[in-house]
Amino acid sequence: MMDINEQSMHLARTDEDLVREMMGMQLRPALYANGTRLTPDGEGRWARLQREHEKLPMLGDACAALAGVIQNEEREDRVTRLQNVRVDDRGVLRGDDLAVVLEPAAWRHLEGYAPNGVVRGNVNAWLGRAENEVRLRTRHPFAGLRSGYAITSLAYTPLDVDDVARYAVQYLPDDARGVTRYDGRHAVIEASMGSPFTADEAGVGMLHRIITEITSADDTSHSLMIRYKAVRVACVNCTLITTSKLVFSHRHRTPELPGLLEAALAHASDAMNVFSEAWRNANRDTYRLEHGFDEREVFRRLVAHGHLRVVGEAPAALVEQLLGAWQREPGDTIAAVNRAITRAANDTAWTSPWAQDELETQAGRLLFGKLRELPPLMREQEEALAA
Repeated sequence: MMDINEQSMHLARTDEDLVREMMGMQLRPALYANGTRLTPDGEGRWARLQREHEKLPMLGDACAALAGVIQNEEREDRVTRLQNVRVDDRGVLRGDDLAVVLEPAAWRHLEGYAPNGVVRGNVNAWLGRAENEVRLRTRHPFAGLRSGYAITSLAYTPLDVDDVARYAVQYLPDDARGVTRYDGRHAVIEASMGSPFTADEAGVGMLHRIITEITSADDTSHSLMIRYKAVRVACVNCTLITTSKLVFSHRHRTPELPGLLEAALAHASDAMNVFSEAWRNANRDTYRLEHGFDEREVFRRLVAHGHLRVVGEAPAALVEQLLGAWQREPGDTIAAVNRAITRAANDTAWTSPWAQDELETQAGRLLFGKLRELPPLMREQEEALAA
């Protein structure tokens, strides 16, 4: 028989709801039921993965390092007409005060401008007739030469990786961790938020981290793309599975590209902040009363203000059921209160067949909602509880 942790089960279900609502994704199914406790090896793996995630640089530092690599390339764009340039016997593109050694991708771009019916590789045979005005993208100055990494039309909208990195830092959460990769052509920026829950709180189905991944290439070989990724626990040994969704893809021919990217990153930031705030609040926050934490008063107010209800169950009886569940695993955090709600939902013989689902749904709203202050009860609310 599977060992189910009610709190982990509820967290996993709520993670599913938030991924669906904020990221528009349906998570890949886990191999065990949501909330199944991890094995000792699984708990060790969860803790180790958390430590590895915490060792990652902050997003701002990772993006600053990537931007520094791009800036060290000393890039420069030049606009020229193809008919004004030639390739000399050393393979250097010259003309219009240019002296450029073309990289393989740029050679392919140049050959793409050849008219029909000519040998594309014999570029000097047709360059004099090519009237195209192009953007020649160069970098790495050396010995009076520059390296040409792309040739584009003037419709190309420059939005280079260092600019993308700055947008990522501007819009994505400050406390996100960052991973960047760059091979001279393609770049990847990953911003991730890790779950704060400890190994003994973790269970199958819970998210381990969420990621916003940005990919791009400044040599026209790749669109600017954003993917959402959600990494969840699939089984009791803490094997992780990833669900991803492409949410943004534009070629560098879109004049509005910077604005579109900003809007997409703002939405990604909203999604990541929802998880960050929800995880943080669930793990640390408490319900605030005028005189400190009082478990009975917390449940009385949650019931009387309509946050918790079960069809066919008297409010006072519901409070007692919730208190009984809380006493089995007491605590003053919102997470502890939530554990009591989910335990009561699953362990009580309710009159209504829908009571379990109703309470679990209400618990989810409370766990990831913004309710923190529980105001005192009015006279009519006190009377309803006493009835």
